[in-house]
Amino acid sequence: MTSVRKTWFTELETKIAHLLGEQAVDVVLGDCDSRQLRQAHRHARRLTWGKFPSIALGALFLSSEQRRSYFAMAAFLRRADVLSEAQGSQARQDWAAFCASVLAKVSPREDSTLLAFADARICHQIPLAWVRGQLAGLETGHLPPEYRRVEDLVAYCIDVLAPTGLMALRIFGVRDPQAEVYGARFATAVQFNDVLCDIPEDYHEGRCFLPTELLTQYEIDLEQVRLHGPQPGWRALMRQLIDVNRQLYISAEPGIALLPLGAALMTAVIGALYQAQLADIEASDYDVFRQPPKFRLRHLLSAGRCVIRVLRARCTQGRPERVWSSGSGPSQGEVLAAVERM
Repeated sequence: MTSVRKTWFTELETKIAHLLGEQAVDVVLGDCDSRQLRQAHRHARRLTWGKFPSIALGALFLSSEQRRSYFAMAAFLRRADVLSEAQGSQARQDWAAFCASVLAKVSPREDSTLLAFADARICHQIPLAWVRGQLAGLETGHLPPEYRRVEDLVAYCIDVLAPTGLMALRIFGVRDPQAEVYGARFATAVQFNDVLCDIPEDYHEGRCFLPTELLTQYEIDLEQVRLHGPQPGWRALMRQLIDVNRQLYISAEPGIALLPLGAALMTAVIGALYQAQLADIEASDYDVFRQPPKFRLRHLLSAGRCVIRVLRARCTQGRPERVWSSGSGPSQGEVLAAVERM
């Protein structure tokens, strides 16, 4: 079994420290009226519900202003993710133009996604350096990925989504250094989760984010897995990566107690809905090509149980031992102790 190690988070904490040292927002809205701004935020809301239903459901626990800003951030991330992964010379030019528009001092009023995101940045004082760090992380999306070890894949996830965790906390109104570390860990776990759920899509687009060390160890040929279904080596590899993913979530759990109630409930729901997809992978015998994981209504039952755990802990002024636990696997204390020892 691969265990989450403290050294894996060294880069995460270094990245957070660097980003927190920069606080200048450095953006103003272009010449737009309130109607254009409302339309921009409606566009962001529609896109988030369409592409990220798990996130949109979790955001229902936020205040209307926080939810609006969170949807704006999610819409920006979706657009940036698509553009950063596109291939070809024209795609590279489009990505460069997009980055220039995002980082411009004045937000372009004709671009609804960037207008809504600029408004969120101003409302919640999200520093320009965090946005630049997010773009730099996504920039790796257009490079041929090759991660030798599991920790290399974790480092990639930190680069891609850790700045998102910091921006989300700023939207929640949280400026606690401990919460910032846990928030970035949670974002890392979500990105790792996405890698596992997106294996078929990435493969069809000529990408593979799975550690080459494990592919070699278990003698995996993805084309054979696609054509003939899971083999013993594939099952072992997926079990190992799903276990790591769950440990990443557990390492982030203590941060839930540091959040305002609405943000805590949102985090619990998103974590539950994403991890329900891991359970679906296991239930399909790891056959992600024929039965790709996706959001299902029955996943709401898992989310509801997590909401109850958080509310019960707040009512008793306690801290839930395992928000996302199904009762199996290592305890939160065991994982965190292991992280500190390694």
